[in-house]
Amino acid sequence: SRFTKTETRKLKPVSFDWKENSKADVGFIAEEVKEIYPDLVSEKEGEIQGVQYTKLTAVLVKALQDQQKQIDELKKEIFILKKK
Repeated sequence: SRFTKTETRKLKPVSFDWKENSKADVGFIAEEVKEIYPDLVSEKEGEIQGVQYTKLTAVLVKALQDQQKQIDELKKEIFILKKK
């Protein structure tokens, strides 16, 4: 799968103020996201419009599933080692 933990870890959350109204917000820089997951960035006439956050949810859920699988495997190893 191209939605790996390694790739997901490259995403850098940022806080920023909107140019239009100076309102504080959080998110990701679309240009950076495009380098990692081009499908998650919307473009219009070749110009980046923004991050498609609804699609990002699927990527994050996959990363959580992979992480939970790794945790479960480590728990099994610890259990086996404690029994020795």
